[in-house]
Formats: sequence, structure tokens, C-alpha cells
Amino acid sequence: MKQKIKQTLMVICFLLSGVIFAQVKTVNGTVTDSDGVPLPGASIVLTETNEGATTDFDGNFSISAQEGATVEFSYVGYESQQVVVGEGSTINVTLVQGNALDEIVVTALGIKRAEKTLAYATQTVKSEDLAQARDISVANSLTGRAAGS
Repeated sequence: MKQKIKQTLMVICFLLSGVIFAQVKTVNGTVTDSDGVPLPGASIVLTETNEGATTDFDGNFSISAQEGATVEFSYVGYESQQVVVGEGSTINVTLVQGNALDEIVVTALGIKRAEKTLAYATQTVKSEDLAQARDISVANSLTGRAAGS
């Protein structure tokens, strides 16, 4: 009698283990901006495990996730968005522009400060000035345009 109960419990555990592992599925979709333009190189990260993927040239991605997992989508210059994986296997995300990049000044020893907080003079070299030089080396393009070069 005890032997049959043990065998029955073993069979039930074996069947339930298959159901538990079957919850992992492949989630795919597309990441676009508000105009519908695909965002290549957008980051997709599972927040629970830190596993991730990136979008291809057409904004498509594919990642393995469990139902109920939280997926975070991010792209430079856009606000991050989190989506919970549901029953479906397709997630299409539209990211909204935000997180505007501010200019940063790198001072000695890699210390970064906003330009208006510095107590000393700084120099700015515009990209148009570098384009006029038309030299392969950036260092050569800066010659005569910034102090100490």
C-alpha cells in the first residue's frame, strides 16, 4: 500500500515538473519610436535575471522569458519602458523621446562637471570646425583650434 502511494506521488511530481519548466517561452517583437521608425541597437533586459538582448537593424528582438517576468526596454535619448510578459509571445514597444543629453565637460583626472559650474575658462571646438580641417586624425584636426594643441 505504501509502495503504491510513493509511486503515485513520484508520477505526480514528474508530471508537475514538466509543467513548471514549460513556462519559459520565447518572446519576440519590435521596438520603434513614436513615428514608427525601428530602433536598431535598443537594449532589452529581464529585470529579474539581468539577461538581455539587443534589437537588429529592423528593431526586431527575441528573448527567452517566463510568464510574469518584467522586461525593460531602453535606448539612448528615449525613456525606458517596462513591460510584464503575459500569455502572448509578441511584445511591440513604442519608446517616447526624453532623457535629453546635456553637454558635459571632462576636466583633469576624468572628473565631469557641467560647463556653467566651472570656476575657470573652458574652450569649445564645434564639429563644423573639425569638418573643415578634413584630416583623418582628430588630434591633427584640433591643432590650432584648442589651447595646448
